[in-house]
Amino acid sequence: MRDLGCSIWLSPVLIYFSTLKEMRMRTEIGGFEFMPKPPPTYYKNLRNRVSDVLTEKQMEECDELGILVDRDDQGVLLQIFTKPLGD
Repeated sequence: MRDLGCSIWLSPVLIYFSTLKEMRMRTEIGGFEFMPKPPPTYYKNLRNRVSDVLTEKQMEECDELGILVDRDDQGVLLQIFTKPLGD
């Protein structure tokens, strides 16, 4: 974190949770609000891209919780973005 006068800038924070549902439950309790989830077509297309590495249940959870999924030759990245804190 760095302080520039009256403004504070936060770097991305990585927090580990054992399940996606646990992450959503705990972060909502903490007051975090998430960006809107992608349109349904995102998750329909997702099945074509990651069905060999994620189970149907995992893809359904990503859809339900608004989790974004990316992959490359090194693995799979699951992420979600919060709305900005403050103004």
